[in-house]
Amino acid sequence: MLHLGEINNDQRAAWCQTIQAFDESDGQARQIALFPKIARGRRWMRCGACPAQRPAATPTTAIEAEFDILLCDLTSTYFEYDPPAAGKRRFGHSRDKRSDCVQVVIALVVTPDGLPLAYEVMPGNTADKATLRDFIKRIEAQYGKVGRTWVMDRGIPTEDVLAEMRASETPVSYLVGTPRGRLNQLEQTFLSRPWTAVRDSVQVKLVEHDGELYVLARSGARQC
Repeated sequence: MLHLGEINNDQRAAWCQTIQAFDESDGQARQIALFPKIARGRRWMRCGACPAQRPAATPTTAIEAEFDILLCDLTSTYFEYDPPAAGKRRFGHSRDKRSDCVQVVIALVVTPDGLPLAYEVMPGNTADKATLRDFIKRIEAQYGKVGRTWVMDRGIPTEDVLAEMRASETPVSYLVGTPRGRLNQLEQTFLSRPWTAVRDSVQVKLVEHDGELYVLARSGARQC
């Protein structure tokens, strides 16, 4: 993957040139953009032909790109050789159960449609909880401070970062897994609440506690 921000202006102009593609729907040749362009601070992008995809019949059609809900996750990849003297390859918590190998941690922020907005390769001993604050700053700097909802595993945010998100001048919401101990504290409150259907086979219970909204969900389709 090549990000246009990582090349100089002359290279960028070359990559943004249009190409001629054959549209099978009407048998006509059309000029299309080689790579998508994203307008900062807006929820719309214009997309031409992306790698490994056939040009669309209407290549300049605007495609809605949702920036108000962002998914943040981390993974890692390991290397089967002696650790180097320098660089990001370090021993750390291995998601692949290969604690004998050095690794790097890869963080990614995407939209619900899978459009990547930011990524970073970090040292292999980076703690998950040390990544979210910087990503929020990067997204706000690039796309503006607007109300967004971050969706992530409960191991990524710290309580301090969640408190900062709630206290932000621009509303920053989040959807994150609740620690089991917290759920045990709210068990009796949840038991007294009725189930509410939100879609076929999916029901939820809502509990407000200490400025946060807790959601307990069950899916009939997933029951054994």
